[in-house]
Amino acid sequence: MKKYWQTLGTIAKYAALLYFLAVICYKFSCSLIPVKYGALSDNRMPARFPERLSLNFPAEFDAYYQDNFPNRKKMVKRYNKTRKKRFGINEYIITGKDDWMFFNSVKSEIKSDQLADFLGTNLYTPEHLEELMNILMADIRKFEELGAKVLVTFPPNKMRIYPEYMPDMYQKRQAAFTRTDQLAEALKARGVVTVDYNDMFREEKKKHRLFLRTDTHWTTYGGYLAYRRLFAELQKMGFLQGQKPLEITKLEKHDRSCGDNFKTEGVLVPCSEWDYTMEYDRPLTHSCEARGKRPDINLGADDILCVTPDKKQKLLVIRDSFFDNIYPVLSEHFGQTVLLWRTLMDYPDMAKVIRREKPDIVILEYQERFSFYVADTIFQEE
Repeated sequence: MKKYWQTLGTIAKYAALLYFLAVICYKFSCSLIPVKYGALSDNRMPARFPERLSLNFPAEFDAYYQDNFPNRKKMVKRYNKTRKKRFGINEYIITGKDDWMFFNSVKSEIKSDQLADFLGTNLYTPEHLEELMNILMADIRKFEELGAKVLVTFPPNKMRIYPEYMPDMYQKRQAAFTRTDQLAEALKARGVVTVDYNDMFREEKKKHRLFLRTDTHWTTYGGYLAYRRLFAELQKMGFLQGQKPLEITKLEKHDRSCGDNFKTEGVLVPCSEWDYTMEYDRPLTHSCEARGKRPDINLGADDILCVTPDKKQKLLVIRDSFFDNIYPVLSEHFGQTVLLWRTLMDYPDMAKVIRREKPDIVILEYQERFSFYVADTIFQEE
């Protein structure tokens, strides 16, 4: 009888060990399935699996595993809820007045610092600014050699337009001059057409909300104002002659889910805010199709083509997500509009598309927090 129980105990011990090893192997294998962009509870791009063996492989694999281990989303969500409830802390988000949320980008984007942009503490040195201008002007000359004129635009960070909703500690500390102002001034001094929206937005925000309360992006109406500003500047450059901008005939609020700032908090409880829907004085006639989309992300396509009947001029836009509320109306005025997402498309492929499409006008859009991308030359492989 004693031998029987000893045998049973040995079987149970090995069964428990096999079960433990099976769970470990299952969990580890699950972590080898990469998550998509935005699937992380802090709403950022997850680290990728190392592409090759190198001395950096351990660190790269550790970063990948930290973003892909099983049940990560639930665990981070619980951690963030507890930390915010008990201590009011979230390192990624600055919670302002009336529950306005501002992205503290330096915590998740190495080259970006929206708070430094706001305070004006990250101005370029003259030497660095000159270096950036040399890079950007080399690309602009390439576009001009291809027969295209160039317009550069800098959509502002939300805290720049709505400083009154920042926490008390940042009140009256907004810089009058920022590094995007430096870039714009340096480009204008070199004869490049540049567009910002700051003065217009500060005036228009008295009438309508221009940025979403829980998101980094502007409202659809903010995007419409940017479209009107670009339309006027394009006409000054000799484009869109004889055309009129779309006029809003109906503007209404509608409920929507909370945006990327709220998701970045990692709390993920039910939440809603509002945006606008608009109707125009004439129907839109253009059609758009996605010609390229990476399978590992759930953002928009990296290559979009829009075509409008009875229009001839060709527009090409190198952009980020801030152009999402602009191109559905701006495309209406061009026979062909090609939109390339700067961070989703490889630069060699981008250069090939540009040469193939032969645009008449190129818009380079650098949202303020992504202005550091002026250091990346589009034609770097040539």
